[in-house]
Amino acid sequence: MNEPMVEATLRDAVSTVETLPPPLDVFRDLAAHEQRRRRRRTWRGTAAGVAVVLCLAATWAGMRPSDEGATTEARALVTMVENPADIAWWADGALHLSNVTVAFLPADRPIDHLAEINGGAVYGEDTGAIVFVGDDGKVARIGTKAPGAPLVASDESGWVTWVDPRFEPPRLVVYDLTAREVLERRTLPGGGTRQAAIKGSYPIALDLDKVYYAAEDGEQEWTVPDGRTEPVEPPGLLAVAGGTRVWQVDPTTIRMVQPFFSISFDRPGAGAQMSPDGTRVLTHSDRDGEGGTLGTVHLYDTRSGDPLWTGLTRQDIPVAATLGPETEISYLIVNRDAVKLQGHLLQSSGAPYELRTCDHEAHRCRVITRLSRVEMTPVLAR
Repeated sequence: MNEPMVEATLRDAVSTVETLPPPLDVFRDLAAHEQRRRRRRTWRGTAAGVAVVLCLAATWAGMRPSDEGATTEARALVTMVENPADIAWWADGALHLSNVTVAFLPADRPIDHLAEINGGAVYGEDTGAIVFVGDDGKVARIGTKAPGAPLVASDESGWVTWVDPRFEPPRLVVYDLTAREVLERRTLPGGGTRQAAIKGSYPIALDLDKVYYAAEDGEQEWTVPDGRTEPVEPPGLLAVAGGTRVWQVDPTTIRMVQPFFSISFDRPGAGAQMSPDGTRVLTHSDRDGEGGTLGTVHLYDTRSGDPLWTGLTRQDIPVAATLGPETEISYLIVNRDAVKLQGHLLQSSGAPYELRTCDHEAHRCRVITRLSRVEMTPVLAR
């Protein structure tokens, strides 16, 4: 067979082979797996090695908030260093993100409601300023909330939501971090006094294109951006993720509900934090009069209602806890033997806080670092 005939035969053979469309679901799963894999940190040595070798560069940057063109006297020192923990955290004026640490001056500016988002973080200052720090350490003010009031952020949508108290009545704000602009504002009912409206209005959760919030007229589900709202029943909604919802049904009991499968479980708990996929709930109970602590921490599987391993011992006093990526939980812990309990105040006797991460599936914990003589209680991202 001559060469032209061979080429023609091959072309005919190829033309008879059915060409299937690319397996997009597989690609998406692989991409998601790779993203999760990159987020997971491999422990490289002890906590003493945290601040070594990984430092690549450091730069000073003026913090120039974008909200109303306001400025602040704070400065930020950005250091390229890998975070040994799987979540963002704040201690002594330094914010630890995935690949950078941002140290603020002055360092005694307390923050609240730290939320990690897309490798960066959003937090609220005690002044009410809402600040976004990107994964590269760049800092910008994006809004204003009441001091101590909650904010909610979502990796999935790239949105942040909070209640802006400067309007009368107050407004619920949804901010798009990708576009760096306010996506929507919603005027909240203000039948009572302005202060009462602010106190009773707050965001609860972001799930897909829905914002869940509490207001004077009850808890609502708001679809963005088409503006539809629906009341949420019963009252007491705590968290929503992956379609799963958690309610506080009485002061010591939470109810986990998966409406798609028509299953629900009542378990001990007060307050709730959920994993992004809605399969785990972190809660606490039995404070035992220890002010500023969580008491007994519970972790539940929302699909079965079963309790999961937390990694805590009787000697551990958890001050803060948050669900990390995949099967991990991060804690801020003080050892029971090293503290004095005076009334409702927890006072350390020179003992350090311990930042610890536990994998509830592998039943393994690791100490990230110990923080001694901190001026303010460290803050973990939620």
